[in-house]
Formats: sequence, structure tokens, C-alpha cells
Amino acid sequence: MIMAKPSHKNSTAKSPSKNNALYQLKVSLVGAKPAIWRRVNVQSKLTLAQLHEVLQVVMGWEDCHLHSFTVQGQTFSDADTCENIEAFRDESKVTLAEVLQQVKDQMSYEYDFGEGWEHLIILEKILPVTLSQPLAEVLVGEGACPLEDIGGLDGWYYFLDVIAHPDSEEYQDEEHQQMCEWVEEGFNPRFYDVKAVNGVLKKGF
Repeated sequence: MIMAKPSHKNSTAKSPSKNNALYQLKVSLVGAKPAIWRRVNVQSKLTLAQLHEVLQVVMGWEDCHLHSFTVQGQTFSDADTCENIEAFRDESKVTLAEVLQQVKDQMSYEYDFGEGWEHLIILEKILPVTLSQPLAEVLVGEGACPLEDIGGLDGWYYFLDVIAHPDSEEYQDEEHQQMCEWVEEGFNPRFYDVKAVNGVLKKGF
């Protein structure tokens, strides 16, 4: 890798070109306690449509519901959703650099309009992009992603209580026993596998 000579005129770590920069984002599932969050590096040239794909992998969702981004009062989504909701703009026609421009800028990402999984995305750092930099990479994260169609956070916490107390008299009926089969033995709701997620990102992006 060729290193640029130091220059007072070129402080790339401070203010690289936003159209060709590396954004460090913190993505948090709003309302989750304990917190469910990820810290991820993404290139600012990604469209919001591409960022949606990244977030699905990073968070652990299955991309089987509608979604939207909201920033500064403007909402973006995929073309099909925009056809039905005129106030929405096409996420494939705007880049991340266009909607987040300064450190501490933020936007929301909602997944599954029925259950309303809201994520807060905060721009923590703007860094220069290296030649070997992937389009997206997870740095660290905490908390397993809730299951799809579990009933929102309330449903997720109820599910966690069921699988944590499989021998409870309250949970001995067939419905609750089936819940215990929805995850692999030894499931840890606080565990997040950074290496595995980055492997998926590397293949897809």
C-alpha cells in the first residue's frame, strides 16, 4: 500500500472526501434492553438500497418484510414501496454520503412495518478508504437478532423467558415447548458472531 506523505493541506483522517470515504456507523435496535447493537464500517458511496442489504446481514434479519430509512424528515424505501407510498423516495437513487455528512449525523431504519423494528444509525467517524477496504465490515456487536415475526420486543423478551425456563410449569403446554425448539441448544441471546457475519458480507459484497 502506498502511503501519502504528511501534509498540512491533506488531513484525510479528519475530512476525507465524503463521496469516497469510510463511514463508521453504530446501529442500535431502539428499545432493546440489554442493548442489541453493531458497529460497522461501510463505504460512503453505497446507496441506501445497498445499505439495506448490509443491515439485513449485519443485524441478522431475513429480508422478508418492508423497510424504510428516515433522515431529516425524508423517507426512503425500495421502488415497489415507493409506488404505493408517494411520500417515499427511491433508496436506490441516493447514497449514504448524501444523507449523512458530518460526524454525529443520524437516521432511522425501520424493518417490518407490522412489528416496527426501529434502528438508530449514528455516523461516528469519517475515515479514508484504503485500496483493500471492503464495502462493508463489522467491527463489533452485541446481542442476537430477534426472531422474525416474534411479536416485537415484547414477544422477543417473552420468548427468551420461555427458553430460559423450559421446565417451568407455566410453559409445559405444546406451544411453549415448540418455542424451545426454535433455536439450537446452547443458544446465547447476548452472543454475536462477528467473524461469521463478515464472512457473509465478504461473499455478498
